[in-house]
Amino acid sequence: MGQNQHVIAEWLLKLFSRTEPGGLTLSVYDKRDDTIKRDVPSRFSAILDDHSGIIEAELGRIESDAAEPVRRLVRRVTAVTPGLWPLHGATDNLAGSGAYVPVASPEPSVRLLGVDRWLAAPAAEDRRRISRYLTLMFTRSPKMEQAIAAVAASVRGGFVALVNAEAPTLLPKVVTALDDYLSEARFVGLRTPDALTDAFASMDWYLLRAADGAPFILGDSPVVSTIQLGHDDDSWRPLLSPATYAVCMPLASEACLLVAPQGLVPVGVASPEELAAAVNRLSWRWADRWIIAPRDQALSGVRGSMAASTVASTLPMDVEPEKAYLQGILTAWKVLDFQIREAYACIRCWPRYAKSLRPPGM
Repeated sequence: MGQNQHVIAEWLLKLFSRTEPGGLTLSVYDKRDDTIKRDVPSRFSAILDDHSGIIEAELGRIESDAAEPVRRLVRRVTAVTPGLWPLHGATDNLAGSGAYVPVASPEPSVRLLGVDRWLAAPAAEDRRRISRYLTLMFTRSPKMEQAIAAVAASVRGGFVALVNAEAPTLLPKVVTALDDYLSEARFVGLRTPDALTDAFASMDWYLLRAADGAPFILGDSPVVSTIQLGHDDDSWRPLLSPATYAVCMPLASEACLLVAPQGLVPVGVASPEELAAAVNRLSWRWADRWIIAPRDQALSGVRGSMAASTVASTLPMDVEPEKAYLQGILTAWKVLDFQIREAYACIRCWPRYAKSLRPPGM
């Protein structure tokens, strides 16, 4: 049955809201009609979704587990000055200026910069809970769900073609089982392996503190990745692509989490103060339709810094379902095998049939 599901957790939306006499309010930009509207955290991004109570409970657990660890990080970085704050060690070092500090480089052609201040790293369990939520938010973005749906449709078509070619009388039973499996494909973030969560938890983390009056914005794709902060011509890239050097998730209007999958963070802006503006442009470009901020002025400010050709656009995903065609069929085969093993015992020539079903160009 349908249930109201916040694609972005309500507690995260509240961290980007403002307080008005009527309650908490969001300013929301709509790429489709180039307008700024008002909404409330309890209603924005809440959709009537047809999924099981089990999925709803697991979504809620991951979201609620991350809420307090995120708030702790936000409170800590809100108390310090704007700029970049590495999360390192067991104690804070607040004495530095926050300017880029040259670091000796083993390669003369590569310029390395560090930061002369930091905040103590969060507890290991906090890092795990935030990492799990980060991965979930990446897979729950509109673009990712569209991509997953496209690949799932390709897998379904291939499997149906296989069954029709070999044992058409079994098709109703097989398709029912396959559809049950694929119906939850878009919730792939719920099945995040512990290894991936651990990987993000162990990476270098930084907090960006926004300048007063220039808050972070939040797109409907809350987790974004890039090859270089400040590289505005970058394209969409997977979370753990070899070319992904920075993963960003705004945590509040004052704070953004920056994770460095490759250990180094290439920076294409002149000063730490410009990093927040670079992240905002990235968040805007990644958003499928909606961008939120505490006030209209914050949205207008970011919009004004964007190239006119990119204001209403979104980064396209390079989705080619055919590349996942055979692998997807094999995966579905393994999942369904226990349900249809006996009836499908007659199939002996899997490689020949797979080859015959190969789409043109593969």
